[in-house]
Amino acid sequence: MNLTIGNEEVELRFTFDAFTEYEKLYNEPFGSDNQLDKAIVFMYLVILCSKKGWQNTAWLSYEDFREWLNDNPERFITMTEWIAKNMDMNSKLMGDKKK
Repeated sequence: MNLTIGNEEVELRFTFDAFTEYEKLYNEPFGSDNQLDKAIVFMYLVILCSKKGWQNTAWLSYEDFREWLNDNPERFITMTEWIAKNMDMNSKLMGDKKK
């Protein structure tokens, strides 16, 4: 999935970085029972961590992301569906490994 935010284009990647950054913030794993504000933070982290070299840049602030999301509310639905699909795929892969 590709997004353009401001002048930056990023291809979303479902990375461990997003999960670990989320856990650092909330001291809990990300899951489907999370509240809306936490889901939005996770979306921000997915976008942020998808850009190569994200640790060394400040290419997107949380405030800029929230402003972009407010201007593009349909992207919330698109990203929610994308995250759910990837989480489902990860669950199936983890289930296959347990066999």
